[in-house]
Amino acid sequence: MIQSLARRAEGGNPEAVDNLRGWLAKWPGMRSLIPSLDELAVKAERAWVARLCGSDELAQSAAAEEVAALKAQLLSPTPTPAERLLAGAVVVAHLAHAHAALAAAQPIDRPEVKTARERILALAQRRLADALKAWEAVRTRKAKGLRPGGMVKLFDPAV
Repeated sequence: MIQSLARRAEGGNPEAVDNLRGWLAKWPGMRSLIPSLDELAVKAERAWVARLCGSDELAQSAAAEEVAALKAQLLSPTPTPAERLLAGAVVVAHLAHAHAALAAAQPIDRPEVKTARERILALAQRRLADALKAWEAVRTRKAKGLRPGGMVKLFDPAV
């Protein structure tokens, strides 16, 4: 029933939108059943998986599992909003890189197309490296925790 309501809401039915909001206010756990309410990163991941795998549902399923496993490895048990955003950015950059690598690996007769694909691959590699650096910086800062700057003196005889 909730998925039927979601389809009507996505189709622009204002009554369905109001009913869906009321339903989700009572049962927020049902939100995961409605793909259009997913986080932006999840939507981007789904779009890249679809672009990589085309209509092959088995390949899409395998790629979605790989994405979920990668995200789980990147996130701590209690991720901060910054960590969730950066993990999503790393996953999306990884998928974009995989797509560019597949395109660059395809045989092509025209040198200008080959050059363009290699340039896109290089940009995707740079974007992935930047996303990984940002994620690593946040992870390193979190691992260090809060600590005072400089040396900590436990006893100062002058005081």
